[in-house]
Amino acid sequence: MLSNYQARKHALMVRSDALLSSDPRAMRIEVPARKWNHARHETDVNAIVLGSNDEIWHGSNEVIMINPNERRWHGGRKAPRAFVLWFGGCGATYLHCFADGLEDALERCAAWLVDFAPGHIMGLGSDEHTDLCKEAFEDAGLTWTGEIDWSDAKQSDAIQSAEADFTSTESGYLTSYEWGISLECPSTEALYAFVCNE
Repeated sequence: MLSNYQARKHALMVRSDALLSSDPRAMRIEVPARKWNHARHETDVNAIVLGSNDEIWHGSNEVIMINPNERRWHGGRKAPRAFVLWFGGCGATYLHCFADGLEDALERCAAWLVDFAPGHIMGLGSDEHTDLCKEAFEDAGLTWTGEIDWSDAKQSDAIQSAEADFTSTESGYLTSYEWGISLECPSTEALYAFVCNE
């Protein structure tokens, strides 16, 4: 569990790392950084919520850092890449994730969604998934028995048809048009601008 001090430290880590890199562009974020707000997530004590300190949020974007502890260098190896992915059909949930690549980031975000925002993901073997499979079988003129014979081309095609609009992860299925990439490897300045909608 992160203390308030640790939450503040990790939320500002992105900014301080940029400053330590002696990148002159990083110096410009010192002044507006006073509007950078951060807090522990209400249910995931290891996540940090980044937001704007503006009293009226003017469409600012709340971003949840789901694995902020993975930012630092470990054993001389550079820290993983950063992604901000969005999820949702009506209004977006923005998740910031450090990962080795997009596929890894998507898997980490999907696992987080299952635990903390399950409305975004259809669980493996869930009633909703079963209903989709059953409907696809009926449309193909097949009888749903609750099991899939993958060696049967008709059954395999029916399931592929049912899952055509979904992105499969180890944690479940995401509706393909309800997720995407907002930022990839953002600089601190870009992340700040995105959160504060500047």
